[in-house]
Amino acid sequence: MPAASKIFRKLIAKSNPKIICDIGSRFGEDTLINYKLSPKSQFYCFEANPDNFKKLCENIVDTSKISAIHKIVCDKVDIINLNVYEKRDNKGLSSIKNRISHKSAKTYPVESVRLDHFFSELKKSDNVALWIDVEGATYDVLVGAELIFSNLWLIHCEVENRPMFSNSALRSEIKQFFKIKGFREICYSPHITEQGISSIGDSLFINENMLSMRDWMTIILPLLKEKYDLLKGRVFRFLKLNLPFLIRIWEWLKREKF
Repeated sequence: MPAASKIFRKLIAKSNPKIICDIGSRFGEDTLINYKLSPKSQFYCFEANPDNFKKLCENIVDTSKISAIHKIVCDKVDIINLNVYEKRDNKGLSSIKNRISHKSAKTYPVESVRLDHFFSELKKSDNVALWIDVEGATYDVLVGAELIFSNLWLIHCEVENRPMFSNSALRSEIKQFFKIKGFREICYSPHITEQGISSIGDSLFINENMLSMRDWMTIILPLLKEKYDLLKGRVFRFLKLNLPFLIRIWEWLKREKF
């Protein structure tokens, strides 16, 4: 499990935030894991893809603690188009953004909502954690939560380091937005594929006003382990790619008696 996800789950298990939102929840897989770790929290699963939403509703068992909402979360309250892309390894891929590498998509009109409208009645003491996976629209979700940022404690979000969607904010822009709001990026976990380290990854941000020493103790070990694993993976890939060349150098050094 990537360090960003591991730290998020360790922190919610210790703190049991009042509300946990899974935005772009697909079939609810992450919510079901997080629910077991933080059963006292109230969960809200937002899923705009109509096919995914049906499966999400089938997977939710405890409807008293987990609510499924068929809406787009962004910076508008409107009816907007959702693009659904056919991809063999990810049937649920959908976004309000146009994916650069996919020219064709089915579109569905879906009602959208801002988080600060949806949670307009939050008390000052209510702390909220967000798990965001919205394919290029993370910044739109954050802008739509501006009025409740003082309630936000922990945010796990998928980010891109190079353009994957049109008019989409990259990780550097999202980090700057969070910095202005008083949040610190405590972890970034790049996605690992068969081709190596992806330009997509998961960032974990925490509200510095709510960051305690106990939180730091939870954060450090998974973070160090992931850094070690990434370094080990890079060394292994280097050796795998360059082993024949290194063997030839070694044989030459032996012949020359260095």
